[in-house]
Amino acid sequence: MEPAEVLRHCLLHAEEFLDAATADLTQGEAVWQAGPKANSIGFILWHLSRVEDHFLGSFIPGSRQVWEAGGWAPRLGLPTDPEATGFGFNPEQVANFPVPPVALLLEYQRAVRQTTMKFVAGLGSADLECIVKRPRLADQTLLARLARIVVEVSQHSGQIDYIRGLKRNLGA
Repeated sequence: MEPAEVLRHCLLHAEEFLDAATADLTQGEAVWQAGPKANSIGFILWHLSRVEDHFLGSFIPGSRQVWEAGGWAPRLGLPTDPEATGFGFNPEQVANFPVPPVALLLEYQRAVRQTTMKFVAGLGSADLECIVKRPRLADQTLLARLARIVVEVSQHSGQIDYIRGLKRNLGA
């Protein structure tokens, strides 16, 4: 099996984890914070989608982020800054994050994932070895960067599932 095919399978499984974590998610659960400095599910869902979208939109030559191309900022009622991904947000920014409707956040995530899957489907083994320049961090191979997306989505899916379970069990 080619490395891009393995990566595609990993992305599909990460998507399954996210789908399970967000199944029947209510708006009340999406906005709830376990504490004043805790991330809400809505913030995490937006963040993981933005990170994936930002990476692909800034890496694929001649492409734009789904965020921009699909007019997602106004649809979600959020600022249009294509650099805003939630990475490095302080507790005040997280606490004041206006969580959009869950259905729209999930629709945005699906649009981003569709773009990711289309991109990965066209990759060959040699493509995965190309170096991705990252201004704030060390350069990486494309494979390492795409693997990070799988890890990011999986990790945040677990957080979403945990927070939802916590909220439901506390009855908060």
